Amino acid sequence: MFFMQGGKGKRRADDDDEEDSGFFETGPSGEVDNARLYDLLDVKRDSSSADIKKAYHRLAMKHHPDKGGDPEMFLDIQRAFEVLSDADQRERYDRLGEEGIGEDGPSSPQGIFEQLFGGGKGGGARRGQRPRTKDSVRPIWVTLEELYTGVTRPLPITRKVVDESSASSACSTCGGKGAVVQVIRMGPLVQQVPSACPKCQGTGNSASMKTVREVLEVFVEKGSPDGHKIVIRGKADEALGCEAGDVIVVVRQQEHPRFMRKEADLYLEQEVSLAEALTGYRLVIPHLDGRKLVVRSQPGEVLRPTQGGMALKG
Repeated sequence: MFFMQGGKGKRRADDDDEEDSGFFETGPSGEVDNARLYDLLDVKRDSSSADIKKAYHRLAMKHHPDKGGDPEMFLDIQRAFEVLSDADQRERYDRLGEEGIGEDGPSSPQGIFEQLFGGGKGGGARRGQRPRTKDSVRPIWVTLEELYTGVTRPLPITRKVVDESSASSACSTCGGKGAVVQVIRMGPLVQQVPSACPKCQGTGNSASMKTVREVLEVFVEKGSPDGHKIVIRGKADEALGCEAGDVIVVVRQQEHPRFMRKEADLYLEQEVSLAEALTGYRLVIPHLDGRKLVVRSQPGEVLRPTQGGMALKG
């Protein structure tokens, strides 16, 4: 095995993924419909994360608008994958159906308090600031070749916007107060927690909403790591009296049949005969940008072509 160093050969530790704390919820009574998203991806309820990812890749390639696919079906498939690829959202969907996840999933306890007292990125507002709607997180899958050179990709989204042609009125859910009382049960304990009205986002007013479909242009910089986040400002759902949240695009790297990436370095396994190992050999490597790298080895030499790996981002 040998590897190609990226940049100056310096390695950087990947950012640790942050995990949201769990949240106890009460769901709708009776039977819930929690099969539609599995049906969209043509997978079983007990499918593994790897099976769900494979199904998504296959269907996304088939229905991508750039390949003549149906945009509506592509958006549905993308939405199904967003939910089922996230362990927390999948658990809520299995238990509560689509009502339990809404557009971007139910709020966490931290989100409730941020709505009331401000702070955080979405939903709440500090004193003197307009409240913001929730951010929307979207994955975008790119090849290793695209990450090596950089790429601009279209990202279809569906979001709710205020219908400017309609007149506003007092919110029918909270009666214009801007807040509702949420009942939370933990065994015998019943707790009433005030929270911002989910319909009017705490403004006390309501207006007609309409759903629009847009295509965002997402530029993925060369050398971007798997899990890198790209923020597109103000493209989440709108609400009357609120600032629209952001769309957060999470870069996901597809597996490569030849190269294995470790941070900025690229690894390649190559079988050689005993004679080649003893006497040396010449190897031509097709690189990610179309170049052909010629590698020559001497007996017992460790091959390390420099400046052939990924760009160091940042």
